[in-house]
Order: sequence, then structure tokens, then C-alpha cells
Amino acid sequence: MRSNFEWLLIILLPIAENCVNKRSFELKGLIGNHFYGWWLLMSFRPVF
Repeated sequence: MRSNFEWLLIILLPIAENCVNKRSFELKGLIGNHFYGWWLLMSFRPVF
């Protein structure tokens, strides 16, 4: 079962990815959007 904060993180993740990608196109070319989002989500998981 996921917490409300975790669901919120999942919903806001694409928005955060867009902000990062707009500011650094090199990062977007180096790693994919989904890989970055997945890594970010996995890095936050131990908090829950």
C-alpha cells in the first residue's frame, strides 16, 4: 500500500522531469526521462 505522499510524488514526477530537462538538455541526451524518474523514485523509496 502506498502512502498519499508517495502517490503525490508519482504524480508530480513528470513535471519535475520536464523542469530538469528544460534546464539541461545534455542530461536528457545522456539518460532517458523514464530512467531519471525511476532512479529518483527508487532513491526516495527508503524514506517510506
